[in-house]
Amino acid sequence: ACGDIAEGKLTLPILDMRGCLGQADRERFDAVWGQPVSKDDRAWIQRMVHETNAADRTESLARQYAERAREALMALPESGYREGMANTIEFIIGRDH
Repeated sequence: ACGDIAEGKLTLPILDMRGCLGQADRERFDAVWGQPVSKDDRAWIQRMVHETNAADRTESLARQYAERAREALMALPESGYREGMANTIEFIIGRDH
C-alpha cells in the first residue's frame, strides 16, 4: 500500500481508508500522497488501513466479485480455459497482499 501511495496510485483499500479518515488524518495522508513515505508514515498508513477496516472491506468486496466470476464461469462449457480462469480467481483471492 505504501508503494502505491508514494507512486500516487489509487487503489481501493487506499481510497476506502482515506474516505474514513478525519480532517487531520486526511490532511496528513494528502501530504504524503505521491511522495517518498517515511518509516513513521508507513507505520501510520498501515495502522489506518487496519483501524478503518479498509483492508477487510476491500477483501470482502474482492470475494464477492470472485464469487460472481465463479458463477459466470459455470455458464461456459467445461474446458481447460474455464479451469484456467477458475484457477486465476483462486490465485488472486488466495494470494498474500
